[in-house]
Amino acid sequence: NTCLKDFTGILKLYYSGDTILDSLQTFRNVFTYISQDRKVDLIVIDEFPFLCKKKKDTVTEFQWIIDHGLNGIKLILMGSNRSFMKHQVSDRESPLYGRFDEIMEIRPFTFDEVWQLFPDFDDAVQVYGETGGVAQYVMFIKNYPSVDEAVRHLYFNRNGRLFQESANYLLQEFKDPTVYANVLRAIGSGEKD
Repeated sequence: NTCLKDFTGILKLYYSGDTILDSLQTFRNVFTYISQDRKVDLIVIDEFPFLCKKKKDTVTEFQWIIDHGLNGIKLILMGSNRSFMKHQVSDRESPLYGRFDEIMEIRPFTFDEVWQLFPDFDDAVQVYGETGGVAQYVMFIKNYPSVDEAVRHLYFNRNGRLFQESANYLLQEFKDPTVYANVLRAIGSGEKD
């Protein structure tokens, strides 16, 4: 499991010379091991939905970790797939339901906040319209000399950081995004019907 190897690789920074981490085969085993000596106080797992996609029983495994394997370690699970995260928090059928001390939803910038970053009103409207206020996207644009240059480079260059973002978003939110992608493609090409 690549994700588990990446995770234990980072933990080796705190457990230098420790070869036991290499032999542990599950997140449950790793958390049990590290919770015994408390060298780590906080663990943050970003893009938790992607981890769950790679291994079907991850949510159940993390239920056990939260219930039995933390021993005082703070665990933060983050994810940009809102529907997945909301399902895991709100759905009574989810193994993680009711197991969070705190739930935070990071909201996008409001238009007024974007306008503070881009004092030219037309630029602020364009940036807000193209990013929906998503903070990381807004900051990508802020790093360019002009909004037009940022949009050309980020959205329309095949190597741009946001070139694939709409396709990625559709893949996160829908099991079969083909119909939605076709509708967006038709709108983008100017088709009327």
